[in-house]
Amino acid sequence: MGKQISKQKLISATIRGIEEAHNFYEACSGDCWLWEAPEYLISDHISKRIHQLDGAKYLTLESNVYQTLKDAKATSLGAPKKALRQRGRFDIVIWWANEFPRAVVEVKNNVWSYAQLRKDVERLEEVLQKNKGNNTFQFGVIAFYASCMDNTRTKAKEQLKHLSETLLSKVKEHVSQSLRVEMVRGRITVVCDSAWVAICFVLTH
Repeated sequence: MGKQISKQKLISATIRGIEEAHNFYEACSGDCWLWEAPEYLISDHISKRIHQLDGAKYLTLESNVYQTLKDAKATSLGAPKKALRQRGRFDIVIWWANEFPRAVVEVKNNVWSYAQLRKDVERLEEVLQKNKGNNTFQFGVIAFYASCMDNTRTKAKEQLKHLSETLLSKVKEHVSQSLRVEMVRGRITVVCDSAWVAICFVLTH
């Protein structure tokens, strides 16, 4: 059995997967950017990039929320909070080699406001806090793509920098102080009057 893959390598692979999804869609569509593509294309490229990492892991796509929480021992007495959306599915679940869930990755495309991330932030917080101390989840990730054009006042690159910092601040304000939130941002790519970037917000106990 291979050695455990670090959280940092998993996040780096996630960023790279988003970037590869952009490059793939741009090439196969005749210059269309990733914001015009379906979200599952991003999930697919993230999963492929993580799968290529050397080490002990496996992952699943569109995993049933209720069953995943049960497998992770992230259940407790009482009605589950609506934020979990237990009848839904997680975009990607990364598993420990011992067959317990390690992390949830929620994927978003074409993000430009916190309203687009809010429900996923609430869901990941509940995932990590449910039966805290006994569940097997190590971290949660919101992985997303953003792009924009220059406007009359601000270049696209500066807009994306400002967006990422603003969204990070919003996430930190929204979650419990017992959770640590960090941002991992890929290189902002500028093309003529436009720019795009891959970003991960990582929530950890």
